[in-house]
Amino acid sequence: MNADRESWLRIDADERNRIHSPRRMGYNGGVGTRMKPIRLTSHACLQCAERGATKEEVARTVREGAREPAKLGRTLCRFNFAFNRTWQGNWYAVKQVAAVIKESAAEIVVITVYTFYF
Repeated sequence: MNADRESWLRIDADERNRIHSPRRMGYNGGVGTRMKPIRLTSHACLQCAERGATKEEVARTVREGAREPAKLGRTLCRFNFAFNRTWQGNWYAVKQVAAVIKESAAEIVVITVYTFYF
């Protein structure tokens, strides 16, 4: 895939560290421990907007969510958030964010994002 032809949304290091401190995330690796950057494809960004997820929720889902194998060597990460409000005219207590990712040695790429409300 040609990176020049596709727009990307990156969660930069300062924002990532503000959202997810390594100690809170269960990492106790010591000084200099860095988390892989998370990159959302333009498709994932569009799906976030359409389905009511934020990039902060996606990042937390990738970092803390339950993982299961998906097609084509990808991984599905799921995380439940307390919601307690309405979405598209219906009230829901929980919003589940599910992110399909492909992880490499250098980064985590979010391919698409699903949300489920219940």
